[in-house]
Formats: sequence, C-alpha cells, structure tokens
Amino acid sequence: MYGELWTKGNTLAILIRHQAHHRGQLSILMRQNGCKVPGVYGPSKERMGNLSYAAME
Repeated sequence: MYGELWTKGNTLAILIRHQAHHRGQLSILMRQNGCKVPGVYGPSKERMGNLSYAAME
C-alpha cells in the first residue's frame, strides 16, 4: 500500500486489526442507540452480565 511492500502475514494482520476496529465502533454505536449487541465472537458484555455461574467448590 502506498508504495510499500507488505508480506502476506502483515497484510492479514492489518486486515484483522482494521476489521476489529470497525466492529468496536459498531458495538459502541449500537449501545448508544439502545440496541442489543450480538455476541458474534462470544458473549457480549450484556450477555455476560445475564449469565450466572455456580460457585466453584
């Protein structure tokens, strides 16, 4: 990009970080508008608050 040579691994890492950045932006906007945030990569913050776990002995 912009005259730089990127390795395949570097390109993949940058794309993943970029996608995660936008996923974070959407999560914040959804919460600000009162929408439920889906747990795409595991439970969302709201879902984790609703889960109850038995105490470990």
